Amino acid sequence: MKSSAARLAAASGAFFVVAVDVGNELDLSGSGGYTDDGAGALAFLQRDLGVVNVAGLVLVMLGFAAFVVFLGYLHTTLRRFEGPEGWVASTAFGAGLLSVAVKVGSIAPIVAGTYRKDELTPDVAQTLLDLNGAAFVVFGLLFGLFVTAMSIGCLAHRMAPRWLGWPGVVIGLAAFVAGLAGILAPDRYNPLAFVGGLAWTLVLSIVLTVRRPRTGESGGSRTTAERTDLAGAV
Repeated sequence: MKSSAARLAAASGAFFVVAVDVGNELDLSGSGGYTDDGAGALAFLQRDLGVVNVAGLVLVMLGFAAFVVFLGYLHTTLRRFEGPEGWVASTAFGAGLLSVAVKVGSIAPIVAGTYRKDELTPDVAQTLLDLNGAAFVVFGLLFGLFVTAMSIGCLAHRMAPRWLGWPGVVIGLAAFVAGLAGILAPDRYNPLAFVGGLAWTLVLSIVLTVRRPRTGESGGSRTTAERTDLAGAV
């Protein structure tokens, strides 16, 4: 029987997706709106944080903390399936961790702007928010790499049902390419594939949480029957 700790770790990916989405909505809904110009940026950074804003920010931070837990769970699980010579688990873990570092780090310009809000000019305020927005593009690129690597794990090592594999590869590569395009032309960045990657991560987390436990197999020692069982009922 899968331990409660393992199920919580598997479910942390779903919590990440929900918490970040809801948290961002709460933060923006409590900001009184934001217009994409210097005056709007200045007003945004000079706003007084209300209970809704604080709740949204805390929820987002908890979501990213949960994603780190999810990455650790995925790394350990996939390493067990692909064996000591595998590289997919490390690629997925590295890309996911880098994406968290970039996104959480993007809060720094907002923190600096809030701290110096009485000394800001509209141009500086807009630049700080642009730095935050540019980091989101890089985050989307790295998150796409994470989704692609995990999808390869589903296909090659069957740590999850294969029907998650090909859609994940398509979504992950699309998010990666969109990120590259967004770096070259930030104003044309399309986050649709990134949103698809979040949905894919949500489904993966739910599947890993509710599936029957898989125990003790290492990369080269599974039989054909065991590999079929690892894929789950499809």
